[in-house]
Amino acid sequence: MPALPSPLAVPKWNEVSRAYCKEVFDPRQQGEGFPAVLVDGDGTFRMKSHLKHQPDTEGLSCLSSIVGAKPFGLDPRNLTAC
Repeated sequence: MPALPSPLAVPKWNEVSRAYCKEVFDPRQQGEGFPAVLVDGDGTFRMKSHLKHQPDTEGLSCLSSIVGAKPFGLDPRNLTAC
C-alpha cells in the first residue's frame, strides 16, 4: 500500500459539484461543445454524453448528473439553483 501524499490535497467536492452544475446545466453556456444541455418545451432536457456529441436523452448521462448534484443540495431541474 503506497503512503499518503504529504500534504494530502482533498478536493472541496461541494465547490467542484457547484462549478460542474453551473457550467454543464446552463443552456446559455457558450464555447466549444456547449451548451451541454438543452431544455425542451415540455420541461424535459437532453444532455450530451460527451461535449463533441449531439444532445440526446442518454439516461446514464442525465441520471448521473442529477444524482451527483443531490448530495450537495443542488437541483438541476431549476437551472438557476446551481
